[in-house]
Amino acid sequence: AGALAEIDLPEGEIVHALLAFNLGIEFGQVVLVAGLLLLALALRRIRAELQTLVPLRIASAYVIGIAGAYWCFERSANFFA
Repeated sequence: AGALAEIDLPEGEIVHALLAFNLGIEFGQVVLVAGLLLLALALRRIRAELQTLVPLRIASAYVIGIAGAYWCFERSANFFA
């Protein structure tokens, strides 16, 4: 409220500005929570399909780990050289 008073907002408009700001914040929170709930629902529905891809998930984890180890050793060698 103090910041609104400092920007020369008419005194009668401060209440409306605070109300609009708070409603905007609450609306944003509701949209965020609704989006997260929809994402969780979608993930729950495709979870069964993901179980059939376990070998692919394991292989991709190894590829990522090997690439990470390579870069770690490469940068460490450059650091100590």
